[in-house]
Amino acid sequence: MPDNGSLEQIATAKTMAGGAFAFSVVNPQEGFYYVSDNSNVNMLNHRIYVKGNATIEMNIRGSKATLSGGSKENQLLASWQAVYEEIGNPSWLGTQYRGTYEDFFPIFESFMPKYEAFRRNMKSSGNKQFDDLMRFVMVNDVDAAAINFLFMPRSKHPKKEQYPAYYNQIVQSVKYTDTRVLKLGDGVRRMSAYAMYSVMGKGERPNKDDMMKALGNDTLKGMYVVSGLGGYRDQAALIDGMKPYQHLLVTDSLKARYERAVKDLTSFAKGVKAFNFSYKDINGKTVSLASLKGKVVLVDMWATWCGPCKEQIPHLKKLEEEVKGLDIAVVSISVDKDADKEKWEAFVKEKELTGMQLFAGSNKDMMEYYKINGIPVLWYSIRKARS
Repeated sequence: MPDNGSLEQIATAKTMAGGAFAFSVVNPQEGFYYVSDNSNVNMLNHRIYVKGNATIEMNIRGSKATLSGGSKENQLLASWQAVYEEIGNPSWLGTQYRGTYEDFFPIFESFMPKYEAFRRNMKSSGNKQFDDLMRFVMVNDVDAAAINFLFMPRSKHPKKEQYPAYYNQIVQSVKYTDTRVLKLGDGVRRMSAYAMYSVMGKGERPNKDDMMKALGNDTLKGMYVVSGLGGYRDQAALIDGMKPYQHLLVTDSLKARYERAVKDLTSFAKGVKAFNFSYKDINGKTVSLASLKGKVVLVDMWATWCGPCKEQIPHLKKLEEEVKGLDIAVVSISVDKDADKEKWEAFVKEKELTGMQLFAGSNKDMMEYYKINGIPVLWYSIRKARS
């Protein structure tokens, strides 16, 4: 379920014979819930609306889901999902899709008349709270699909004049003046993407303050600031960087998230001993941080299944060339599954990867120590390794 614009897992279920599954939620709060076999927010297309004690039957086939019976709210939501799927399908928005705007824009433009017709003819569910939320959600869904497509890696990108007309009116001062977006499971991500889109094409590299101008509510601004706390890798830098924004921590939840982030960065505080990793390299030799004493150590954590990780390989190779001959050790640590070790070895040889290539496999000690929740992660701050 959504928890302040992010997801909180409240139930899990294993599929039974024939693919059936079931779960229950005790005393659910009214609002949107998400059913998914993937934690990636770009894949959260199975959205339902829960109100009181109700039984909801869902048939999921790949990226599509249909509801059997259900409340009027869910019938209306399912009707919208059937229309929105044309541009909101994860196959368009995921990192694995390699099509370009030349493919997507014509589909987006053909979708617009259907979208406008749906908005004009939308019937009431009889639940004013839901109907008001749905009117907001439909606009937000279309904005999110349009913006998210631009921000995914593509082989070619459009010029501003090639954008469909809809893009010209996405940014409006009235759109983010309340907290309704936080009722969505990927609300914070959508809000952040919207803020970034609001400053696209304005010349100089935008900063946090420029992007926050698109948000007309202090709670949303506070949520936006707090959502970026994971980007800090130094406790002192986090505390100093947040000084201008303390007034935006207007709720107990925002204050708690900030305090937790400060506490979590104890591992990165100045003077704290770096994690003494110890993994085998491509030749079976054990390499530890202690064995690199006296060097500046640059660590890259990656995996062969990670697309963005593979995209940064040429840049890492270039960096290795630039630091050759200096007291700098470039260490790449794979977090592939143990069962994929041979795949990792073959990949290292095929791509002629240089530097120190280590395999962590299922050993998550370093990731847990530095609270790494995603890859790739490039470490610049493990310095002057000590024994």
